[in-house]
Amino acid sequence: MVAAFAADISADFDSRIARERERIDDTLARLGAGIRATEEKAAARLAELAGEQAPLKEIEEAVAELAPRAARLAGVAGPEAPGPDTGTPRPAEDAPGPDEDTPRPDEGAA
Repeated sequence: MVAAFAADISADFDSRIARERERIDDTLARLGAGIRATEEKAAARLAELAGEQAPLKEIEEAVAELAPRAARLAGVAGPEAPGPDTGTPRPAEDAPGPDEDTPRPDEGAA
């Protein structure tokens, strides 16, 4: 009788272990499929974003190339460009002065 009871308990445990392994295998398969789906969606979204950002990157590169040229044409050195005589940066001619209420010498008195 004890041997039969032990055999029944052993069979029950074996059955539970088998069900748990099946459940784990199913869970792992679902997780793997979820990971693959997420990776595919991420790759597609990255490609989409790269396509959307391409025109912006082209504009950014063009601005970076043209800004120093425009500054030279306007006679204004950029903050990193040294002035002709002193080796220090030149301020923009239309930059606000220390006291905006004081007329500039070229404006004349009213």
